[in-house]
Amino acid sequence: MLSHNCSTDSIRWVEKIIVAPFGYGEIAPRDIESAMVGAVLIKPTMDHLETIPDIYVPDPHKGATFVSCDWEYTNIQEKIEGVIGQFKAKQEHL
Repeated sequence: MLSHNCSTDSIRWVEKIIVAPFGYGEIAPRDIESAMVGAVLIKPTMDHLETIPDIYVPDPHKGATFVSCDWEYTNIQEKIEGVIGQFKAKQEHL
């Protein structure tokens, strides 16, 4: 959340979770911004997409970079509750 009273030099990010739906494509600036501010990114599964480097790794055993949800968002509440419950552990992996 950005305070409307702050300057661009003193922006403070307080989000812990960023949900990034697909917009004009699968990859969005919000994906990169979440990593820059240490927030956990939740977005639909990216199994269909290959990037170099691979920035969409959902498997925690392989150094997860985001938390994937169903494309229909049927499990979004479960994913958010899971992240909140384990935020510190997940943030260390991102």
